[in-house]
Amino acid sequence: MANKVQSQSQFRLLKNTTLKVDPASFLVNEFRVWYQRKIFGRNFFFLDPNVGHWYSPKKLQRQSWVGIRTGVEKFFLTDYAPQGTFLRLGLNYRFRTVSFLGSDLEKLSRVYTHSAGGIVAIGKQWIFSPWKDFTVGGAVGAEYYYNFYGPETRAAIAKNWYQMPFVDELRVFLSLEFGFTFRQKNRHW
Repeated sequence: MANKVQSQSQFRLLKNTTLKVDPASFLVNEFRVWYQRKIFGRNFFFLDPNVGHWYSPKKLQRQSWVGIRTGVEKFFLTDYAPQGTFLRLGLNYRFRTVSFLGSDLEKLSRVYTHSAGGIVAIGKQWIFSPWKDFTVGGAVGAEYYYNFYGPETRAAIAKNWYQMPFVDELRVFLSLEFGFTFRQKNRHW
């Protein structure tokens, strides 16, 4: 019996890759997918490509973006990483298009921005059954974006300054993540 428990624990320790989706991101018109890969010990690399779309009839503007978040997750108080409490630190980048619309919803002008920043979050992740590999997790955190503007974007902002949603952005977020954790045999890095 002790050998069976030990072998299950060892199997759980070999899980080094996780793929997850965040359905809570749909509440803010964004789609996020998370990829985790074990670096060493309880430290995991994460990659989060995301896309989004937002429309404001009151401000008569439409926004679309594509972005990426990447960084490190450190798991605490567990021998079974990627399960347990974690701290997520990383960098983010986003390319966004903002279209200013007329009263008849015709495009008047378009602005392109590049944004970069950082992310910090704390969360918890569970793996259900060492053989089924179903993962549920959640995190709460904050991310900051600094916007970079080109000359034509600055001119459009000056022209439509009353419609600009923000200069820089600090967002608080809540994520709810579902996915699968598995191991890749004979792959080490």
